[in-house]
Amino acid sequence: MNDTRLDASRLESLLESARILGSSLDLHEQLNHLMRTVMGRLLVTRAAIALRDGGGWRVAAVRGAAGLREGDPVRREDLERAGLTLQIPIGEGAREAGVLAVPPPRRPGWAEDSGEREFLQALLSL
Repeated sequence: MNDTRLDASRLESLLESARILGSSLDLHEQLNHLMRTVMGRLLVTRAAIALRDGGGWRVAAVRGAAGLREGDPVRREDLERAGLTLQIPIGEGAREAGVLAVPPPRRPGWAEDSGEREFLQALLSL
């Protein structure tokens, strides 16, 4: 029964995110929504989104990560140095537009919860 409620919660969150992302033309608003959703689900207080910029990456949104500022160029190693070691691709394959990076999740059971990882991948592929 608990798994059914969790699956319903994930589906509801995906639908709400799709609605918000589809209704807003403001990229910053969309990125902040994605970041807040992931932070809330993983129980973390820091996050950054880096988007492709030419041959590299640029910080597009950041919350609570010292040393990272919006608009600055960034490498995956910089994100790791800031403690943002879980890096989830935004988009898939050739469509990968960037990465959302967070510290190790504080959510109990995260390591064993393949459903939550699938949810995050689906969310960041919208």
